[in-house]
Amino acid sequence: MSELKVIEKTIEPITKQRITFDLFQAGILETDTLLLHSSLSSLGFVIGKEVTVVDAFLEALIDGTLVMAAQSGDNSDPALWVNPPVPQEWIEIIKEHTPSYDKRTFSTRGMGRIVECFRHYKGVRRSPHPMSSFIAKGKQARFITKKHHLTPCFDMDSPLGKLYVLDAKVLLLGVSYDSATIFHLSEVLSETCKMEHQGTKMNGKWVEFDDFDYDNSDFKKLGKALEKEELVRKVKIGQAESILFDVRSAVDFATEWFKSHRNLIEKMEETQIKNADE
Repeated sequence: MSELKVIEKTIEPITKQRITFDLFQAGILETDTLLLHSSLSSLGFVIGKEVTVVDAFLEALIDGTLVMAAQSGDNSDPALWVNPPVPQEWIEIIKEHTPSYDKRTFSTRGMGRIVECFRHYKGVRRSPHPMSSFIAKGKQARFITKKHHLTPCFDMDSPLGKLYVLDAKVLLLGVSYDSATIFHLSEVLSETCKMEHQGTKMNGKWVEFDDFDYDNSDFKKLGKALEKEELVRKVKIGQAESILFDVRSAVDFATEWFKSHRNLIEKMEETQIKNADE
């Protein structure tokens, strides 16, 4: 959204004090561990933009921990890129010349301005995964980010698993359920994902590995089911229509939901194929 459109849709400028007040009104506590997914423009015209937003969250979580996904899609197998794809003849060149992952310097891709801003804050820790890292600052930051195995990247040993152990909260700030990376943990636990061959540049060389083919295409349907069970809360931060929920109850529900709904889809597809063959 252009800045002009943001201004036109804003009733009054959004301040840091307004954001922190709204966070407390939403039920976020100073001691919470919070995984944030965000859209800056959804808040309205914020004085100080992304710096103000990060400062507001850190102030609200003064005795807690702020966490964000910091995925670096540029350090993945270019043969799998679809948005946009690259010419076939470029693939080996890209693999050869992609810089090796360095968690201190490697930028995020598609994560938004708030994430990139937070990544540069003093004291922010980043997990070592070359493609699917998380960044955190606060009391639990070291516990959350210290280890992050290459594969599976979203299992119980990953930062998402640590958020489950801590029973953290998730805030979808002006974004929908398809941005909620926490449900990738449910995909792993439900064993409803197929495997995919992947690659990345780390430790000075191209490394290939297998991981789950994570799929957020049904996360919005899952979100509707969570709403029906009253496991999420609709809140408003600034002008952003947002969604807040507890990790453990949402992940447990999503795990069972995937088991039934995704298996049902697979059975329907198998039946259609069988009928077509007959």
